[in-house]
Amino acid sequence: MRTFFGRNSNVDPRIGGEYEVFFNPKAKRGEKGAEGLKVFSCLPQQMLSFEWGRLMRGPLRDPSSSFYLFRFSLMAA
Repeated sequence: MRTFFGRNSNVDPRIGGEYEVFFNPKAKRGEKGAEGLKVFSCLPQQMLSFEWGRLMRGPLRDPSSSFYLFRFSLMAA
């Protein structure tokens, strides 16, 4: 996470853990980016699923969210 999104993220890779990516870390809470989202499942080095896309403030307010599941595998160089 930190290498892809930078250090401005808060991810607790446990079921129910936080999944937050702060695109604007200096903004006030609720306007930093992807906030208050949750991890659904995690198998270290294998799979991560989480909630994404809920916007609770601003003109594009949308309380709905999406579910993402990523499976990881090693690739030959």
